[in-house]
Amino acid sequence: LRDMLGSINGLLFPGGGDMLHWEPYVSASQFVFDTVLEINKAGTFFPLWATCLGFEQLPLLVTHNDTTILTTFNASR
Repeated sequence: LRDMLGSINGLLFPGGGDMLHWEPYVSASQFVFDTVLEINKAGTFFPLWATCLGFEQLPLLVTHNDTTILTTFNASR
């Protein structure tokens, strides 16, 4: 994965099916997210775009999968 990240200039976490708790996806996503942070901290602009479910994944990646930061919300109130 690190070699692949070195050959692209940005990354998309897409929406789609719920894979936020599937371990292989979570581990790979965490590695990619942490590597993107390292690249940016080193001074290389490397954008990360997240759409829909990918955007919901970002807080989990920032907190290393601490699901207690997520709460329920009733939109009908």
